[in-house]
Amino acid sequence: MYKRYLPWLFFGFVSLLLFFRIHVSRDGLLEGWDESIYTQLGVEFSKHPDLVLYYNGQAWLEKPPLIGYITGIIHLISPYNTVLLRSFFGIVSIANLYLVWKISKDLVKNNITALLAPALVINTYLFLERGITGNTDTLLVLGILGYYAYRDSFWRKLVFLYIAVWTKSLLGFLPLILELVFSYRRLREIKFIKQVSLLILVPSIWYIYSFARFGQEFTQKHFVEQIFSRASSALESHSGSWSFYLEFMIKTAPVASIVLGVGIIFGTHKLIKNKFKISDFTLYQPIFAGLLYLLIISFSKSKLEWYLLPSIYLLSLILPIVFDRFNKIFTRSLLLLLCFLGCLFLAFVPVFSRNSPQNIELVSLAKCISKLPQQNVTLYQSEENINNYFKLIESGGSISSTFRYGDNPAFVYYARKSNIIFKYEKPSREYQSLDQIMVIPKLPTSPAKLEVKACETKNYTTNII
Repeated sequence: MYKRYLPWLFFGFVSLLLFFRIHVSRDGLLEGWDESIYTQLGVEFSKHPDLVLYYNGQAWLEKPPLIGYITGIIHLISPYNTVLLRSFFGIVSIANLYLVWKISKDLVKNNITALLAPALVINTYLFLERGITGNTDTLLVLGILGYYAYRDSFWRKLVFLYIAVWTKSLLGFLPLILELVFSYRRLREIKFIKQVSLLILVPSIWYIYSFARFGQEFTQKHFVEQIFSRASSALESHSGSWSFYLEFMIKTAPVASIVLGVGIIFGTHKLIKNKFKISDFTLYQPIFAGLLYLLIISFSKSKLEWYLLPSIYLLSLILPIVFDRFNKIFTRSLLLLLCFLGCLFLAFVPVFSRNSPQNIELVSLAKCISKLPQQNVTLYQSEENINNYFKLIESGGSISSTFRYGDNPAFVYYARKSNIIFKYEKPSREYQSLDQIMVIPKLPTSPAKLEVKACETKNYTTNII
């Protein structure tokens, strides 16, 4: 009887811990760049619904629009409610745990042993961080895992592939590409060809529409800059060696790294012993997808820690497959250990803020500005940001979107103004508008035309002209 209810007890307890962490951080600022950008996309989508998203009044073509649709609907339900926003992604994270358990259960035919996969995942820092913040990585995992969990249902598979592609663009097609490789013989079947055509066409609607509407601009900003340039160049100082993700995993999730490493060794031995039967490749497609995804991000030049999240989920499937044939007492003991340590991890490990002191200061200024009636804001960058601006341009480590966020996307969200301009230059004495808020780093001398001081922090002064 307990075998039937134990998985749901596991998911329920993990849910309580995640929502507890969300509640504890309810007064915290939006994290780093991504969460701030995605939330602001939702704010503007809720005001002006469009198939294409907008940020600070300009078309946002960097990624597909699903994330903005979601944050926009949340904003319509409860404006500027970050707890509701993060709770949604907490729910998606729990759904991902369920999906990886379902895939595992289908592989090993054992409800309890299958829990080894999600139990490993909750022992990783990325699960905790991405589970309590708005992000696209959690949605990508949902799409990929859903594709494999319901691989025998075409329409469900189509829905999950749509989620993956409309979240992370071409990377979302990864499970379909692998399926085509492993099922190449079926390409002679008319029904299979029709299904594959739909699986490609439906998620590609956004590409077709965006190209028809924006033409070369869309191709340049989305494909050239955001995909190929990031893969071939270390943009915006996001660089690292091929072992970047391995080092990050070991540093932030040592227990999960050791257990997964042991599982990979035994799993590799098992495959070699079975002489790599083609049925193994077909059956274990999700694991090969995780390995392929890890290779792609490891050898791409631009690196960010959270890119690793899909591989963590997919590679966790190695554990139940490997340890299913071990002694039952050993397997259950390992499961209990991972569950216990994972719950401690979720309850007590601190989530480090990605916001710099300067960004936190500017957010406090933005909150003050939001109460002023003026809608035009010009934010002049600090001397440090100006220097970094020219260094990135000279080194070739920038693209068109690098400086559109003023090094602080949260400023736009918290200021709540219709027109915000970021300037990487010293404050000017000439202004285009007489109804304008000027945010200026404190300097020994200030422009002469500033008339009314409105908001002020340690390093910035805000004036109305």
